[in-house]
Amino acid sequence: MTPEQVVGECQSGQVRPVYLLVGEERLLADRAVAALREAATRGGVAGFNEERFTAGEDPIEAVLAAANMLPMMSPRRFVLVRAAERWEKEADRAEEKASAGDARGETGRAKKGVAKEGALDALDAYCKSPSPTTVLVVVATKLNGSRRVVKTAKSGGFLVECASLKRYDLIGWIRGAAKGRGHVMNEDAAARLADLAGPDLGAVDDAVERLSLWVGAGAPISVDAVDRIVARVRESSVWDLVDALVNRRLDVALTTLPDVVDSNDSALPALGAIAANVRQLLKMDAALRAGAPVAEAAAAGGVPPFKAQDRAQALRKMSPRALASWPRLLARADVECKGIGGAKKGGVAVLEETVIAMCTEG
Repeated sequence: MTPEQVVGECQSGQVRPVYLLVGEERLLADRAVAALREAATRGGVAGFNEERFTAGEDPIEAVLAAANMLPMMSPRRFVLVRAAERWEKEADRAEEKASAGDARGETGRAKKGVAKEGALDALDAYCKSPSPTTVLVVVATKLNGSRRVVKTAKSGGFLVECASLKRYDLIGWIRGAAKGRGHVMNEDAAARLADLAGPDLGAVDDAVERLSLWVGAGAPISVDAVDRIVARVRESSVWDLVDALVNRRLDVALTTLPDVVDSNDSALPALGAIAANVRQLLKMDAALRAGAPVAEAAAAGGVPPFKAQDRAQALRKMSPRALASWPRLLARADVECKGIGGAKKGGVAVLEETVIAMCTEG
C-alpha cells in the first residue's frame, strides 16, 4: 500500500484497525499519520482517545493495553507508535546475547528461540486479531522483511511503504504537488527541480511552495522559474532567518539576511522562501491551536521534523496578532519588489524594511 492510498482510505472513511508504515521518507509517513489521526478521531472528543508511544522508551505491554482499551465518547481510538525499528534492534541484541549463552548454562539454540518472542512478535499477535474500535499506527524507518509482523502486514494489506522516491517517480510527485496548488508544471521543470532539491520530499515540497508563491495563483511553473527561485536560495540560511524572526531577534535577522539574498541581489527568491516558511508556521499554529501534538502539527504545516519543537516553542511565545500580520507585510514587499502600481524599489532595501516590521509589529 502507498501513503496516497492510505489518505484515500481516510477520505472515504474506511480506515483499517492497523497500519504499519515502513520507510525513510518522513514526509510521506507524517502525511499518512496526520490523515489517519484525523479520520480515527473524527466525531470524538479531542484528546480523550489518543495515545502516542515511542518504541524503546515505552513497553509493548503499554501499547497493546492502549490499543485494546474501549473508546470514550467516540467510535474509535487512535494509538501511534514511532521508531518501531528500535524493537528490532533490541531483538537483534537479545538474539546475539542468547546465541553466546550465559552463566546459567542454557544452550544458544534454546535462548535464541526465547529471544525472538519480543515486542515485534507481540505486536504481530495483536495485528492478527486487532481491536475493531482502535486505529493502531506503527511507524518504522526500516524493518527486516523476514519479521513475522512485516509478513502479516504485507499479506493483510496494511503494510505502507514510505520509501524515498526514484527519480522518475519523484518527477511525477513534483508535478502532482504543483497541480495540487493550482499550477501546471511540465516534465522538464519538474526534472530540474528534482535535480536541485531532491530526493528529500520535505525540501522538494518546500521548493514547490516557494515556486507557487512566486509565480502567482494559477500560473504555470517553468524551468526558468525553478532556476530563478530554487537554485539561488540556501535553505539552511532561510531557516536561520526564520528562526530569528519567530524569536523576534532583529539583530540576528538582519545579520542573517545577506546570506539569504542571491548572488544577483534579487529579493524575490528570498522573499518566496520566507513566505513559504511563514505559510508553514501559520498552518502549524492552526493545528496546535486545534489540539494536535507538535509532531503532527508540524507535519500538517510541512515544517521539517527537526525544526518542529523549536518552532512550536517560538509559536507559543508569539502573539497571534504578530503572526497574522506577516502575510500582509510579505505581500506588500512582493508588490514593491515587482514595482506593481508604482516605482520599483531596491530588493535588499525592501527585505530589510520587511524584516524590521516582522520583528517589531504586533
